Amino acid sequence: MKLNVNEGLVKKRARIAQYASWGGMLALVLALVASLRVKPSNPQYRNWLFFSFVMLMIGMVAANVGAYNMRRFVRKPRPEQVIANALKTLDARYQLFAWYLPSPYVLLTPAGLHVFVVRDVDGEVRYRDGKWKRPFKWTRLLNIFGSESLGKPDKDALEEKETMEKFLAEKLPDEEIPVRPVILFTHPRVVLSAEGSPIPAITTKKLKSFVRSEIKSQKLLPQSLQKRLRKVLEEVP
Repeated sequence: MKLNVNEGLVKKRARIAQYASWGGMLALVLALVASLRVKPSNPQYRNWLFFSFVMLMIGMVAANVGAYNMRRFVRKPRPEQVIANALKTLDARYQLFAWYLPSPYVLLTPAGLHVFVVRDVDGEVRYRDGKWKRPFKWTRLLNIFGSESLGKPDKDALEEKETMEKFLAEKLPDEEIPVRPVILFTHPRVVLSAEGSPIPAITTKKLKSFVRSEIKSQKLLPQSLQKRLRKVLEEVP
């Protein structure tokens, strides 16, 4: 399997991660110092209190931006490296595109495309009654900026599917190419229970077997269309 990574974007977002993390930390320190050192008797107390609040908001936003980009573009193994390692024994017909196409993680297969929505969360994750849930743990509060939010991965997966379908409709308007969304949990310590999820949800341990079973159950694209599709994806600037 071939891995295609937009290294220029990765380096740019890695710098953003570093600047945002340091900037967020500085803003939070300024907010703390202002709130502790300025007393109510100070004539400028309200102004300093406002300054502290603004720095707190800036710090929290910057820290979250930095943490997101750290998880995706700095901390190794990065998500695309985890995916590529799980699929490394697949043949040359398979290609993984990371931050290269309109959707961040796209796998080209002989039967079409898989778009991955990645979640790097540990512990128990459940899908029940239309909702994704993680049991609350106090220890998670200690890593509030380092841990990823679970959110609504099924909704995100459908949005990524629509994004790639629009892209293909522009590039290959006369062809019907299946785009299959997948929710992928990459953390090695995740315990996943997602029966009933409207979108397939798997861990990286089961990724290769999932892809192979999907290929066996789906109709392969004609060889000529596979070549055209591969060319379209590889030529995206």
